[in-house]
Amino acid sequence: MFCVIDNRESGSFANKIDRVLDAVFKVIGLPTPQTYHKKFLLIMQPNAFDVNTPDKVKKEVFNVLETFLASTNDTTEAFVRKVGKNDSFIYTHEVRTFVEEQRITKKR
Repeated sequence: MFCVIDNRESGSFANKIDRVLDAVFKVIGLPTPQTYHKKFLLIMQPNAFDVNTPDKVKKEVFNVLETFLASTNDTTEAFVRKVGKNDSFIYTHEVRTFVEEQRITKKR
């Protein structure tokens, strides 16, 4: 197996090391550590999509709709997520169950 870990979006050497570890864990079949993503919610205004961003920043506009489903107990969360743009959407059904302080996620 051969993996190339390039310098895309690394930001720092520590981030690149984390990406190397993720790749190694996937190859040997170990679970990868949880990663965290920063997301920003922009308030919609009349010309919200005309934001002046630097050329290096990738800008993509898409719609996300999450519908939370009623649960039968306190240890289960379920929802349907609709993600897409240009009249093309992907639907995902996700169920999260908490067992002994661990979160188990099933997606369809």
